[in-house]
Amino acid sequence: MKREVVCAVAALVSTNCCYNVWGGALKKSFEKNEPKQIEIEGHKGGASAESPSASGGQSLPEPASSSQESSTEATRHTSEPASVADGNASGPSAAQQVVSGGHAKKIIGDPVVARVNGKDIRRSQVLKLIAQLPPAVMHSVPPDKVFELLREQALRMKLIVDQAKKAGLDKSKEYIEQLELVRQELLMREYMMRTFGPRVSDESARKAAYTRYLVEFKKEIQFQLYHIMVDSEEKAKKVQDRLSNGDDFSKVANEDSVASSKTRGGEEGYVAVSMLPPVVKSAIVMLKDGESTIKGVKIENHWHFFKVGGRKETAPVNFEDARNMLEQRIMQDEMSKELDRLEKQAKVERYNEDGTPATKPSTDATAG
Repeated sequence: MKREVVCAVAALVSTNCCYNVWGGALKKSFEKNEPKQIEIEGHKGGASAESPSASGGQSLPEPASSSQESSTEATRHTSEPASVADGNASGPSAAQQVVSGGHAKKIIGDPVVARVNGKDIRRSQVLKLIAQLPPAVMHSVPPDKVFELLREQALRMKLIVDQAKKAGLDKSKEYIEQLELVRQELLMREYMMRTFGPRVSDESARKAAYTRYLVEFKKEIQFQLYHIMVDSEEKAKKVQDRLSNGDDFSKVANEDSVASSKTRGGEEGYVAVSMLPPVVKSAIVMLKDGESTIKGVKIENHWHFFKVGGRKETAPVNFEDARNMLEQRIMQDEMSKELDRLEKQAKVERYNEDGTPATKPSTDATAG
């Protein structure tokens, strides 16, 4: 766990507080719940499946960004990256509530919590690191250990940054170029939060976005799939014989499958039909609940067997559960309108890679 937190914080600092602007939306690089992937070789990205243990097996049907976090979550974090290495601190933040772990602790001022070669690291600097932790990491660490772990991370950062400066890396062309990119991203994020923040948190705007979501929502069939994957024709013949003889699918999956789902008896969760490769879709759409494919479906160098455990139609997410998704959509819409406005006011010229004049891409081509 300690290693997970340290790695997460290091990644946060090096990737500009984990925020990137992509497709006009403010996305978080850390995803709280990445969808499982059915391991189907030759099918790019696999088929996204939701674990039946999460939300009752129902995925969130949304055309907007896939991020599980609200864009406005950024307002709960510091607007600057933690400057532990340089000793820049702006005083204690709201993160002190996290540090206390529910125990009342009255701390006066901004005490020194560590010292490296005579240079102080203060409590406020550690709190900045804590404020940037992804919720998924925060929830997995005992509250009374958070400050200690982040203090150690601050120490490591200071030691490494000092050595980097001694080596003159802060004067290198590559560093200066990357620093400028980080500066631009921070300015963009700050502008978005200040300009669109009130709109994103407006209840009437969320209700309007939800109404539009309901209009655009399309029902789709989801199959509860069980999956066996083997890596040779000989093994495929063995699985085929066992299934033909009536052996339990989950038992066969547990004993013969090379897919990670074997430990769950081959269960992959509910998978939308649209997420399946055509060859798999054609193999399962005619199956009844409880039936399985007897003959393996060969894709690249693997053979796949499937069982349909059940099926259901997707349903719209209720207003409260859709809050994060709605805020993201509002942010995207507002950002799109703002970019259009700014571009009309500015003189914008586009060129192809070879330097010849280029036209503005269509909306479909630039959609994230």
